[in-house]
Amino acid sequence: MTGAVAGALGAALATLPPALAAAHRPGEALHFHGTAEVEPAATWPARLAARLVGLPTREGRFPITLAKHRLAEGHERWERRIGPAHFHSTLRAAGPMRVMERLGPLEAELALWVEDGALVLEMVAARLLGLPLPRWLRPVCVARETAVAGSALAFRFEVPIALPLLGRLVRYSGELAPSS
Repeated sequence: MTGAVAGALGAALATLPPALAAAHRPGEALHFHGTAEVEPAATWPARLAARLVGLPTREGRFPITLAKHRLAEGHERWERRIGPAHFHSTLRAAGPMRVMERLGPLEAELALWVEDGALVLEMVAARLLGLPLPRWLRPVCVARETAVAGSALAFRFEVPIALPLLGRLVRYSGELAPSS
């Protein structure tokens, strides 16, 4: 049984700090909770684009929950709730160090790598309603996950998402730990 990120990382999963490796281990369901700081889009066109895919649009510090559900071999559904915002995506392993993530009408190809104990996920290609987006229209996202010092279970995340012509759609960051 392999999860999307674990399947794409392969042997590199073992090089992650224990908290990150545990967060991406395969399983039927994993649940996490914590807090997140949200910086929403600054312009109304960017806020509209963020709203279309369900991204957070309110600024502040909010409780966050993440539920990861196994759908099939190498496929997962990630459900996120950040304060009043609720959005989900489906992920599937797409080869070594690659994951495909679908969020509403957008499907993104993410390159994965481990750097100084952090898991980095960078959007390298995207399709909107099945049509490939050129680089000048493609969302820009380089997300990072790092272990929290002194904790075997908690990890930090930072997810900045921007559009070249509109600027920041959202940036959310914080800490998550497994729910009991």
